[in-house]
Amino acid sequence: YSYNIMSYKIKTKTVLNMILGFLIMSLAIFMFVSIISYNELDPSFNTIKNSRIIFNKMGIVGSYFSDLFIQMFGVVSFFIVFIVGKIGLNIFKTSSSNVISSSEKAT
Repeated sequence: YSYNIMSYKIKTKTVLNMILGFLIMSLAIFMFVSIISYNELDPSFNTIKNSRIIFNKMGIVGSYFSDLFIQMFGVVSFFIVFIVGKIGLNIFKTSSSNVISSSEKAT
């Protein structure tokens, strides 16, 4: 299958790869913001507080995620976030270059 969007002929696989790359980059942004806004007073797997105040910018999910990642990997967590973001960017760039090359072939 292919779609003709604004004179671009885009294959379904290319569109799905672009969406996948975007989602992976979004995950990396979520990971980065939640690790940056880590607070030891937030609810997590290691705390037994009944606090309703969450300091993490990504909410309760970010609180648990950042605690888990920092406990498991420490400072290396930032490197992992960078790798995840780079993978997402590479998938997105490869897909978008396929769109450009296919549109050049169409003309």
